[in-house]
Amino acid sequence: MNLSDFLPEIYLEATGCPEAVVLNAVRHTLREFCELTKAWQGDIDAISLIASQPNYDIDVPPDADLMIVL
Repeated sequence: MNLSDFLPEIYLEATGCPEAVVLNAVRHTLREFCELTKAWQGDIDAISLIASQPNYDIDVPPDADLMIVL
């Protein structure tokens, strides 16, 4: 589903709101929903942890944001 698919429903209540503002709000709301509900999860490749290495690069799917590692 494309974010712009939400526009007709949103514009019923937010007539005249700039499209960029609406899309940003939808994006933020969807991220917050997924983070709080853990509604979307994915598997990642195993990582070997090293005591002296505090940071690791983790690959995620395109157009995805890593919120928490479980």
